[in-house]
Amino acid sequence: MDKFGKDFGLQVLIGKTALIVPDARQGRTNLTVVTERLLNISGEDPIAISRKFKEDWDGMLKARVMIMSNEVPRLPDPTGTIATRFVPVRLFISFLGREDTALKSKLRQEMPQIMNWALQGLARLNERGFFLIPEDARETIQKIKHGATPVFEFKEDHIIEDAKATAMKQVVYERFCGYLLSKGHERTSETRFSLDLQALMPGLEEYRPRVNGKSGPRMWKGIRLRPANDPTLLSRWDDADAGWEHPERTEARERWYDQMASVFPDHRRPN
Repeated sequence: MDKFGKDFGLQVLIGKTALIVPDARQGRTNLTVVTERLLNISGEDPIAISRKFKEDWDGMLKARVMIMSNEVPRLPDPTGTIATRFVPVRLFISFLGREDTALKSKLRQEMPQIMNWALQGLARLNERGFFLIPEDARETIQKIKHGATPVFEFKEDHIIEDAKATAMKQVVYERFCGYLLSKGHERTSETRFSLDLQALMPGLEEYRPRVNGKSGPRMWKGIRLRPANDPTLLSRWDDADAGWEHPERTEARERWYDQMASVFPDHRRPN
């Protein structure tokens, strides 16, 4: 993944049909550049590639990207489009502590059967024309969307789309700041939040009504906020179970209530 963020990182893909990342680690990689280039490749867009000591190459990369990782990729994308470019395959079995050191020789004996199995899958893919998303992978796609931008999860939990509704921009932004606080995210500017929200909701309109002949507050047209005391916004600490009175849970629950009260004065604790 690190090569994607470098100046000459894509030159090795010219003329290649596959790129396999066997153990992705994000580290200090410029994730914005990685996201942009993954979108270019998966969207089959024309791209200019810098080459060391050579002229830039212009064209379309045919490579398909396979990324293997123990963690869900966190790729910044205000629109969440990057998540729709993945076909996740979740692996649930770990061989830690029971590694098969003779696996390569065993697989070599099965190569003809593996090839036939792969060709059968290719035939089904060509007949269908697209990959199927496994049901157990849809959760992974949601995680990629949530990792792409905190605005996505905020929109899901706090915003109701309603063509006839309006909401004050400042009030929506203050609710978003409260969400960031409760989730441990860094606060972002209102301008950045507004741009990201409109990227997720292209039909969202901004307007400024006249009030008593003067310019009124800036408004959003097409959305409204869920009430702060809506049951769907309650913390997971509100789920009564055997560990409800555990000191650690009680402290975390009280801290969450204090945070919510500081941002949403109307928020009430459940009885």
